[in-house]
Amino acid sequence: MSMASEQVTATDRPTSGDGLKYIQVIGLCVIIVAVAMSCNIAFNHRIGIVADLGLVIATVVVSFRVRSADFVATFWAPAISWFIAVITVGQFATNNGGSWKVQQVFLLVYGLGSHFLWILGTTVLAVVIHYFRGRTA
Repeated sequence: MSMASEQVTATDRPTSGDGLKYIQVIGLCVIIVAVAMSCNIAFNHRIGIVADLGLVIATVVVSFRVRSADFVATFWAPAISWFIAVITVGQFATNNGGSWKVQQVFLLVYGLGSHFLWILGTTVLAVVIHYFRGRTA
């Protein structure tokens, strides 16, 4: 048996189906959460429920659209997208008092700490969606 007969060609590989790739999952989730957070900040001048609901919507959308090979991205997407939205769009939330460093620390602690149940809940939701998608496939 020669080495040439044992090589795998592109047509021999199993396809993982159509859907979002890893980086597309993260990117789409970041965009949806950032838009929701910016709408929330534009009307309330702080991070609130609209941003949280945007996180849930983003997680559900990407969880149903992800390729089976890149499902792990949906587990990381809620936390990464929330963090990126907080350090970018979240800067426009009003924050009283203190130096610039104090305001940034408060933004991170408040932005991540007071919404951690939403982040954790959407991560669990992504796991549940993946579990049921795997059972039906």
